[in-house]
Amino acid sequence: MNRIVVGAVLGLALGVCAIGVTPRTLVANFDGENEDTVYPVVSPVGIGTTFKLPEGARIQDFVVSDSKLFFGQSNGTIAVIKALAENKETTAVVHTDSGATYVFLVSSAPAPVADTLVVIEAHDKNLFRQTVAGEVRRQTENLERSHQVELDKQLEAQRLHLLAKVQSNYRIQGDAFPVERVADDGVFTYIFMPRAQVKPAVYLLGRGAKKDQLEPLAYTDQGGYYRVSHVLGHAADRLVLKLDKQTVDITREGR
Repeated sequence: MNRIVVGAVLGLALGVCAIGVTPRTLVANFDGENEDTVYPVVSPVGIGTTFKLPEGARIQDFVVSDSKLFFGQSNGTIAVIKALAENKETTAVVHTDSGATYVFLVSSAPAPVADTLVVIEAHDKNLFRQTVAGEVRRQTENLERSHQVELDKQLEAQRLHLLAKVQSNYRIQGDAFPVERVADDGVFTYIFMPRAQVKPAVYLLGRGAKKDQLEPLAYTDQGGYYRVSHVLGHAADRLVLKLDKQTVDITREGR
């Protein structure tokens, strides 16, 4: 605890003991409809009042309108006001680093009870809005992602249904891997191997190339079939499924 806090607490305690005034804690809530409330504060001469902000908030400025008859100061964590004359009033305004403003009407009229501590309760609206917006954005993204996944599944199912009706004009040479069917949609080549126990890689052997000049192709393993990012464009080209020394050649007829 720094010097201003210690000084304020000791000063308030001595003032209360000397005058015999009952100390009171005023809870000033500025949430919702209380946002613009001006709270009255009883602070007789010789007592003083300390303002405490919500945890994590800092005071950027503490303004006392009548600085001649009321003494006010802040260290950024708390603010203290003390009346120098009886039966006077002033406004005390707390500005925070988050842009919030809290207004109080301070009276120095003699009273049996004094607001020695004012506890400000307020939630950071910007943080609340950011939190809500972030949660809404997260749920929206999850919903869109889920919808997209379901849409992709439906499109893939429709594509496979159409491919099943297409007359395949591919020739499969070799039985190292159980290739049942090969088809394409003009963008991808689909190699159906639902019973495969081992999964070979896919290569392109272009026309005129030697057997050891295989070009790796990009593909995705969809479980029962491969989706290869290539469509054979010439009868002399071939797809090669290869694992170690085992191979299966796939060529296209009619081109």
